[in-house]
Parts: sequence; structure tokens; C-alpha cells
Amino acid sequence: MPTDQKHNVQPLFTGTTPGALPLTPGPYYSRVEEQELAMSDDGVDAPKNYQMVAFRPGFPLQASELNEIQEHFQMQMSLSISMMHNWITSGLGKKWGDWHEDSIGGGAIEVPVNVPNTGIGVGGGINAQGGTYHDTNYAVSGPGWIGATPLYPFNYPYQGYNVGGGLGPVTVQQVGSSRFDVSIWGGWWLVDVGGWWDGSGEARDGAAGMGGLPISGLKHWVFLSGSSPAEALYTVQVQVDSNADVEIPIGFKVISKYYSCCQTADGDYCDPELADNANGGEPNDVSCGASRYGIEVVGAAAVNNTDGDWGSVNDSGSLFAQREELSLICKVNPAQRTVRYINNLLITDLS
Repeated sequence: MPTDQKHNVQPLFTGTTPGALPLTPGPYYSRVEEQELAMSDDGVDAPKNYQMVAFRPGFPLQASELNEIQEHFQMQMSLSISMMHNWITSGLGKKWGDWHEDSIGGGAIEVPVNVPNTGIGVGGGINAQGGTYHDTNYAVSGPGWIGATPLYPFNYPYQGYNVGGGLGPVTVQQVGSSRFDVSIWGGWWLVDVGGWWDGSGEARDGAAGMGGLPISGLKHWVFLSGSSPAEALYTVQVQVDSNADVEIPIGFKVISKYYSCCQTADGDYCDPELADNANGGEPNDVSCGASRYGIEVVGAAAVNNTDGDWGSVNDSGSLFAQREELSLICKVNPAQRTVRYINNLLITDLS
């Protein structure tokens, strides 16, 4: 993929001519590549992050829709396998041959001070003497926690440009003595839709737009891209009491939507490109088929708590409720001056 494009979908690939995915060419005409991977003709980002094909009674079944189901399944499985590889190999030692000798997650044995140097199964970081240490209180699990997990934890392991200035999908800057700026970068993210059960059998809404739907617990791969690869998607400012030994979680605000080709409204969002494409040209809006279920990340936030009072699961105004409505990525500990992923893998130590 050309590196001057605004999004790089590796480990998947797509070209300027459709056909990288096996069921994209005619007569199959799957639209997964067009909807999820490709750029539009004018160079504008076009990932729609559709997750499921939603068949409705009384509407014709398109062959391309059945093909999309197969490609979506294979794409999600491929990303999950790649994520496991990237995270399991995030510890000490070379990663991906000789591509990134100075990768935070691998590279040479001699790593800079204050740079993570640990892997799955052990917790720790760099001590004052520049050596590694392990902390059993921060045992590191694998990826895929309840929340949002990036495809790789540290430096970009694929060909082309890096993200986060070559540091990874989450970067941190300390501003003065009482603020952390945590920047979240684009790329592939495995997310779930935030929300929690209030104990009465009813699901509490998370971000606006969820429509009161129950929280399923399903995970979804989404591709997130901003105005340029050199700009972070979101920067969350965390105001801290430097003596507070608490963990302040940060996460995405994630919502779900239904899309149809708009022949019938039904409260769905409109996407005319979902109409019949059996002739391989522009979709025929006379014939609408299935809708789509899509996931959208609409922001990021921190649950900034320094007093340790989280409240209860039934307290809708509690910090617990705020936390559960986010798809959690990482956590800041002001007293330790550390930022870790939710699975405890150390991102940075600013002490």
C-alpha cells in the first residue's frame, strides 16, 4: 500500500484497483474492500466499520451480501491472529526480523531508560539504574480485555509509516507536575460497546446513540483514521494529584448504528451504496437488500478520580458508571507516574 495514503490497513492490503480480497471481483461483488479498506476516489478516508449484514423480511437477498459475510469473518479472524502475534512478541528480543531495531517492544537488548521492556506474563519496567524489574502486582495478561485493544502495543510492526511518532498507538506526555496528556492514534482497534447492567434486568445506555439496546459483550474490529497519520485521533488530558495512588482509566466512547439503503427509513441511517450491485456498476437504488450493523468511535475520555470513591453498580451517577460506559484502553497512576494498558503492560514510566 502506498505510504502517502491517509490510512494504512496492514496487515490487510488493498490496491487502487479493487480485487485484493478474493470475493471483490465480479460476478461476486463483495463490498467489504470498498467499505472497510479502500480509499474513495477523491482520496478521502472511507472505512465504514460495518460488522454484520442484517437481513430483513420481505427484502431480496443479494449474492454480494452472502459474500460479504464470508470476507468479514475471514478479515476479523486474520486481525485477531495478527493481534495475538504482535502482543505475545512485545517483550524483549527482536520482532519482525530487522525492520525496527529500536522498537519499544523489541529491538536491541540495550533499551533506553524509561522505555518498557517486558512482555506477556510478567509485569515491570525500567528501574533507576536502567535495568529491568518485575512486579507481581502487575502481572501482564494477553490482549483482548473488556475494552479497546490496539492491533499492536508499541512500535508499528508493518511496512510503511509509523504512528505515534514511531512509539505506538498510545503515547504520553507529562505537562507540568499535575497533568498527563494521553494521545490515542489511528489504526485497527478491537473494541466493545460500553455500558453496564443496573441489576434490574435493564441495560443502561452508554454514549448517546445506543438506542437503549442491551450490551452484548461482542468485540468488533474497527479501523480509525484522522485527518493525517501524523495527528493523533484524540488527546485526553488527565489532571492528577501527584500523590494519589489510584488508577485513572481512559477509553473510547463507542456507539452502534444500523444502516439501510434508505428505500425504507425504519429509523436507520442512510447508505445508498447498500442497494443492489448485481451488475457490478453503481448500486441500483430501486432494489434495497439487507441493512448493516456498524460500530462508531465518537470520542475518548478519562474517568478522573483521585479519592477512590467509585460508588456502586446501581448508582447511575457514580464513577463506576462513567468507567463502564467507556471501552477502556489504558490507566494512569499519578503516584507511580506510570501509564499502562488495561492488561497491565507498561506503556511509559515518567518517574
